Amino acid sequence: MSDPRIYSRSSNVPAPERNLALELNPEQAAAATFGEGPLLIIAGAGTGKTRTLVYRVAHLIDAGVPPERILLLTFTRRAAQEMLSRAERLVGSASRNVAGGTFHGTGHRLLRKFGTAAGVPSDFTIMDQGDAEDLMQLSRAQLGLGDTKKRFPKKETLHYIYSRHVNTAIAVDDILKDEYPHFVDYKENIARVFADYTERKSTRNLVDYDDLLLFWEAMLDASSTLADRITRLYDYLLVDEYQDTNTLQARVLAGMCRSHRNIAVVGDDAQSIYSFRGASFRNILDFPREFQGTTIVTLEQNYRSTQPILDATNTLISRADERFTKNLWTKREGGEPPWLVSVQDEAQQTRFVVERILELHEEGTPLREMAVLFSRRIHVGRSRDRIDQPKDSVREVGRAQVPRSRPCEGCAGLFAHFGESARRGELVPHSHAPAGHRRHHGALGHRCHDRQCLGPTSIPALGTTPEGPQRARLVRRAVGPVAAGGRRHAPGR
Repeated sequence: MSDPRIYSRSSNVPAPERNLALELNPEQAAAATFGEGPLLIIAGAGTGKTRTLVYRVAHLIDAGVPPERILLLTFTRRAAQEMLSRAERLVGSASRNVAGGTFHGTGHRLLRKFGTAAGVPSDFTIMDQGDAEDLMQLSRAQLGLGDTKKRFPKKETLHYIYSRHVNTAIAVDDILKDEYPHFVDYKENIARVFADYTERKSTRNLVDYDDLLLFWEAMLDASSTLADRITRLYDYLLVDEYQDTNTLQARVLAGMCRSHRNIAVVGDDAQSIYSFRGASFRNILDFPREFQGTTIVTLEQNYRSTQPILDATNTLISRADERFTKNLWTKREGGEPPWLVSVQDEAQQTRFVVERILELHEEGTPLREMAVLFSRRIHVGRSRDRIDQPKDSVREVGRAQVPRSRPCEGCAGLFAHFGESARRGELVPHSHAPAGHRRHHGALGHRCHDRQCLGPTSIPALGTTPEGPQRARLVRRAVGPVAAGGRRHAPGR
């Protein structure tokens, strides 16, 4: 796994003089320019969550916080890279030193750096999911559990149960009762497999993805001296999509706030949809309780939808038994209320969609101005076949081909850096070009091949040991409750 710190290119981008707060709406500005202490940003859909987080990074750097003392945690490396690239356009190359990455990537880096102090050799090998499942199968077979008369869980199921317990702190017994009741009789043998699996990892100096977080937490618990060394690396923690964090990640964040309370999380309790992956919406609901004195800033101005759609959204959200209060609104005018159409089966659903498309087409709406979203790809062909139009007039678009209503990332970076001269297609010195331009469009200048992009077609360029017992203790502390099917509890603060 690569280092989560985002290292940028060699060019020096000067910090432009600008008042960042004036470029945001009042609520966004309040969140971006917030001082010290815990901050919870409740960001409704389409309210500029990412923009606010980017401007907070920029504000902290502008305020004199050393960028390497800022930790930005996201759920994908790409998200962190995009945010820091946008921050670079606001405050210049100083943002390149911000520590940005995923939870697992950051845990990997910290374990490489500090693991030896807790008994974890720095030359450990990381297993991907397939490797972890194969090792689980080895434990399963070694214990003679692959030849039982009654079907024993397969390696994929065992790994899922193990990982779900580690990330959610739900007891193995409860996971079996709720999701695999037909395997409840095997709970003792499942615990044996888990114990053997963790022992094999330890003796072979292997870690799986879950261990990167589990050992991160264990290092924070191992000793106050080690915990202080880790937590004092960063003065400010910023977390994106907090509603999608799991229990283990929340405990890690709590442990990272031992030496300060400067943590800002962004999320929306109404958009928590990854519980099947272990995410807990309780993390965001309980944040003010876990971090006493939390300031809550709510982003309600929507830049994506029309008011009739937001009215329906607000009504649905208001029905939740437990929630943060927000009322989404927009300055956009027009739009009709959304339709709720009930159908009996897939055939009737397809017939309605097709008839509606043809109805709009007969009224003068071009097909290229219509879009249909499908949850399953198989429905695409059924609907397309029913439309009495030339096949080339109906186009299937995959996730990577979604049409843009703005320039691509490279062109956007070029416009932000060079302004109108780039928009007019004037010559741009490549040595001064922003990172997005060079990464996506090569070293000889700018030629955009993205048909969806609204930017100019081309812009030319100018001038082209004792650690054994310590590790054993750490392993037992981290994985002992897993093998026993017990619960893990949050460390005290």
